[in-house]
Amino acid sequence: MRVPPEEVPAATLSAVHRRTERLWAEANDCGLPESNPDFFGSGKFVFPQVAELGEVLASPTLRGAVASLLGPDFVQHPHRSMHVRSATGQEFHRDGNHPPMRHHAPRYLIGFFYPGPVTQSEGPSALLPGSQYLHLDGLHQRLHPTPDGSSGGITPAAVEESTAQLDGGLAEYRCLCQPGTLLLMHYDVFHRGCAQGDDPQWRGMFKVKPLALLC
Repeated sequence: MRVPPEEVPAATLSAVHRRTERLWAEANDCGLPESNPDFFGSGKFVFPQVAELGEVLASPTLRGAVASLLGPDFVQHPHRSMHVRSATGQEFHRDGNHPPMRHHAPRYLIGFFYPGPVTQSEGPSALLPGSQYLHLDGLHQRLHPTPDGSSGGITPAAVEESTAQLDGGLAEYRCLCQPGTLLLMHYDVFHRGCAQGDDPQWRGMFKVKPLALLC
């Protein structure tokens, strides 16, 4: 869904996009990578530095969309982050098990907010609708980081095998969108960042985690 222009003007979205791009560039200049947990990874630095972001997330349309899934009593989990894409894509993964129980009902959501446009060239976010029902939390199905430092997670082969067992018709959805788009999904949905294509524009994405108070 997109935040309506009458609630958040295009100029505000543009300001969020430009300011975040500048902060990211400054972080790189200082040697702080995107994955730094006290910088982009936790959102402790970026969110307070982009005042307009609060206006966007308080939009009646966006709050109403969250309330339609979680009910009127919800809060934003303090873990929040800002991600950028690169030439390297991600494997499918689901976020850590917090709270420590998977549940078929949407008690906990992930929201991806895009202040700028996203095309295939920018490296869109991709998700696997229906994958919240995949049973892939067993230790025998989980990969841990390898000695060479490569990332852990769940292998595409494991996802494909479990997907076929559940519903072979499940297919990847890529979020190609206009500025001001919020993508909401069940917390347990498998997702990934796609690799950038040729001549990409800078693409930032804010991740928030709304949590129902009454479960």
